[in-house]
Amino acid sequence: MLFNSGSFFCFLLLVLPTYWLLPSNFLRKLLLVGASFVFYAWWDWRFLGLLGFVILSVFFGARFVLYERRKGNRRRALIYLWCCLGVELAVLGFFKYFNFFEDNLVLALQGVGVHVVASSLLFRVILPIGISFYTFHAITLAVDTFRGNVDREVSLLDVALYIAFFPQLVAGPIVRATVFLPQIEKKRTFDGEDLFVALQSIGFGFLYKVVFADAIAPFVDSVFKAPAQFSWIYLLAGGLAFYCQIYFDFNGYSLIAIGVSRLFGYRLPDNFNFPYCATSLTTFWHRWHISLSTWLRDYLYIPLGGNRGTLLKQLRNLMCTMLLGGLWHGASWNFVLWGGMHGAVLCAEKVIRVGQQRKEQRDFGLSIGLVFGWVVTQIIVFLLWIPFRASDFQDTLNFITGTFCMRAGGSPLQQQTGAIPWLLLVLPIVCDTFVVRSLRVWREKPALNPELAFAILVLVTLCVALLAKTGLRPFIYFQF
Repeated sequence: MLFNSGSFFCFLLLVLPTYWLLPSNFLRKLLLVGASFVFYAWWDWRFLGLLGFVILSVFFGARFVLYERRKGNRRRALIYLWCCLGVELAVLGFFKYFNFFEDNLVLALQGVGVHVVASSLLFRVILPIGISFYTFHAITLAVDTFRGNVDREVSLLDVALYIAFFPQLVAGPIVRATVFLPQIEKKRTFDGEDLFVALQSIGFGFLYKVVFADAIAPFVDSVFKAPAQFSWIYLLAGGLAFYCQIYFDFNGYSLIAIGVSRLFGYRLPDNFNFPYCATSLTTFWHRWHISLSTWLRDYLYIPLGGNRGTLLKQLRNLMCTMLLGGLWHGASWNFVLWGGMHGAVLCAEKVIRVGQQRKEQRDFGLSIGLVFGWVVTQIIVFLLWIPFRASDFQDTLNFITGTFCMRAGGSPLQQQTGAIPWLLLVLPIVCDTFVVRSLRVWREKPALNPELAFAILVLVTLCVALLAKTGLRPFIYFQF
């Protein structure tokens, strides 16, 4: 069920008033869990069992961890934790990476003269939607229970709501157990400010998705479908188009998820903070997909050693984190390349900061000039989006070589694509980065008077209604 579909609108109109009419918190939670399972089953009901298994496994795993930790038996608590993590990672690994490893095994066998095809080797596995996100929620609950951040027995209903809460179920934001569980304990309330903030988030989310991202998508699809057939200027425009599309599509989803959650009285953390204003790749990751970057920091980078130890060990920890972060996005060597290159640049920035021997935490861009730092950072981000979007490594190579070698074009496919929509590519990102950022209209306490804020909200709603394209496009991060 897509947020930008009529079925979701009807679903929300049915669930929302029923939720607020129910007298008790228990019944409200029960309704949300049931609605979340219906929401997930709308895609494929057969995977409800998998979602239920993840919920049950982390419920019992966290209970065992808490029981042993309260007894002071840290060793046994750690054993239960690793068992729980092993189950969740096995689920994620099987469904997300089985086909990847099978395909690479086929290539290896073909390399030694054994000719087989992947489908005849074993079988193909369907990737369940949202599995990367709800398994991360399960891991978060288990780890936070072991660390003592969650220090109570969480009921099965509460665990189910935390894991399956439908606004963030399939594409985040990744919400910490320590953030969501305290909200579950009390009966939610709702006031005018909640409504206003929710509508702002939903309004801008739909503007970003159905007006900006979906309008850019056809051009992106045509260029990335066969990059070898386009001239360098089209490849440059296609890369810029995806640079914009990925931001508006994913930020649009996050804003809608945050707004819908607020309608039910739940507050999810911000997932974006104008990342295309970043003057270093380090600050880019402080602003982009914040829930994932902080999750990788707290549940992977720091356990690996973080900033402890020698500089070489710190660089190792950083590179491992980014490689695994890239692989988390997708089972493809392109994502390994994407994560590895991000890790390499982040390591280079860390070395430069250490070389400067500055005790205070400063932006890498500040040391070489804000403008130059911003330009270099955005060029790096732009280039690294290419392997993220390209179908395979060969398309990535064709895209980059065609752009930098300034390849001439004129193929039938390029002629069918038509003129490059430069205004569509540039205007939305400029408006977001400079206009919306200065207004900060969807913050908790907007820096606008109510009349102006309401006028902007009405304008956004009209833009969505008038400019939205017909036809539904799924959100990009659904595939992760």
